[in-house]
Amino acid sequence: MVNTAERAADVRQRPDAPAPVAEALFVEEGGLFVPAEYARGPWGADVLFGGVPPALLVQEMERRHGVAGFDAARITTDLVRPAPMAALSVETEVVREGKRIRVIEGVVRSAADARPVARTTALFITGDDTVAPPPFEAEQESAAPPPGPAEWPEIKIPVAYPSIFDAVELRGPEPADGAREFAWVALRRPMLEGRRVSPAVQATLVADFASGIVNTRDGMLEYINADLTAYLHRPPTGAWLCVEAGSQLRTSTTALGSVRLHDAGGLTGVLSTASLRVPVPVRVI
Repeated sequence: MVNTAERAADVRQRPDAPAPVAEALFVEEGGLFVPAEYARGPWGADVLFGGVPPALLVQEMERRHGVAGFDAARITTDLVRPAPMAALSVETEVVREGKRIRVIEGVVRSAADARPVARTTALFITGDDTVAPPPFEAEQESAAPPPGPAEWPEIKIPVAYPSIFDAVELRGPEPADGAREFAWVALRRPMLEGRRVSPAVQATLVADFASGIVNTRDGMLEYINADLTAYLHRPPTGAWLCVEAGSQLRTSTTALGSVRLHDAGGLTGVLSTASLRVPVPVRVI
């Protein structure tokens, strides 16, 4: 049997190897997933954006194990280590297969050495569509979305190389007191060519923007997230999702952040993250 490390020998692995030129964030080659240049994050040209590996993983979960009528209610990812700008392997497993609840686990690994870079657990729930749901109880102010993306200028994030910010469009108001109140995010490229980006995949990728919203003070990013979780009481719809600052609890070492997730119709869920303090805060605004 050929293992992933051996297969990776046939797929570009050198850190200085050029990224494949593609419209999508990944190209599938020999059962592995090779990131395109637009999958890079802002922390280095050889590191992927944190939300990209779990978004790829959720897409593969739905492709391999998805059942019609089941919607993602919670998607939790541990960002085990920075994902390299190199081929990745994806493993998935159904750990609970019930009539109303399905739980799927998965891991993304560096194909070169089989080390995990992200571990995700996704909870999918179904219900009886013939039964009218109870009224959604939420404060009207928090349930309504901020003014839509057409009302705001594009947010430009300067990065010295092609990155995730060339694959998404960001819109929102200018920072107030060194922090952004909210930002609208639209993914402009698919994860894989010819594959639809589902609401769960979209929410998973956008969830990584929550850290930048909730962990920035006075224009400085003080904490970096070690995980990300999206709780969805309904699937988001449309191309645009909005991450709106919620609350943060923090100490000198750790921060817990909560961010509201909206689509054009209103509140669709909550994003949460646990973050560690960075040794030297980074200016992001």
